[in-house]
Amino acid sequence: QQTEYFYEKVSNGAGNFVWYDDGDGIEEVEEFQPATENNLVDALYIRILLPTGQYRQTNIVQFTQALLLTPKAVWFNQTGVKKFISLFSTQSTLSVRRESGQRNWSSYLPFGNTTQTDVLAESTNVQNAVFVNRNSPKWEVNVQQVYLVNTNLLLNGTDRRMKQEWKPAMRFGLSNKLAARLSGSRGQLTGVSEAFTSQNYQIRYWNLEPAADLTLNKKFRLTGSFTYKYSADYQTEPLLPAKQQKLTLDT
Repeated sequence: QQTEYFYEKVSNGAGNFVWYDDGDGIEEVEEFQPATENNLVDALYIRILLPTGQYRQTNIVQFTQALLLTPKAVWFNQTGVKKFISLFSTQSTLSVRRESGQRNWSSYLPFGNTTQTDVLAESTNVQNAVFVNRNSPKWEVNVQQVYLVNTNLLLNGTDRRMKQEWKPAMRFGLSNKLAARLSGSRGQLTGVSEAFTSQNYQIRYWNLEPAADLTLNKKFRLTGSFTYKYSADYQTEPLLPAKQQKLTLDT
């Protein structure tokens, strides 16, 4: 089923799209852009996906899988190589739902040779994580990978949004009362639209967040963190990066 976008005005601070009027005072679909950290105050609209009465014949493939590996559950009291391996654990989830216009057997494979131009609708969610010394009060290191794809079939063509991200993190217990954390992320947001080519984007970003937790007793805990974020749309000229710095103290 083909769909179309509709933008509805909401209260201040509740939207995630900005209207860039071309001067005629009429709200047109191609005039709305996703909000960035530089213009959140102007994000007064949300996007709603509305079904239409038009349909296209498609082949549908759906696949879901989850995998959790925790050697420590078996080798919790081992020594040597087994003890070292038991420090590691992994967690993976995969969900794919894709509709394509192909009419052959390969269109039913979740990892086939279906090209992007043949995909009419898609929802893909892939998340992988590797943990080292998970849930240990002394130290822990982990790395997560995220891959998201969402494609909608509109009246004027497809609209594809993709996110790729890596998120490393580590935590160290410096004492019974003090712990230090360091986390970050690096990724890319991509938008490719046949319906609204002016809304294509390729945003690359990264952030870094050191933090510390101080627990004196059951009634008092102090958490401090500093966040630095950088992002830029590499499909715009000139390149206008957005930078954000934030210091937080919580008790």
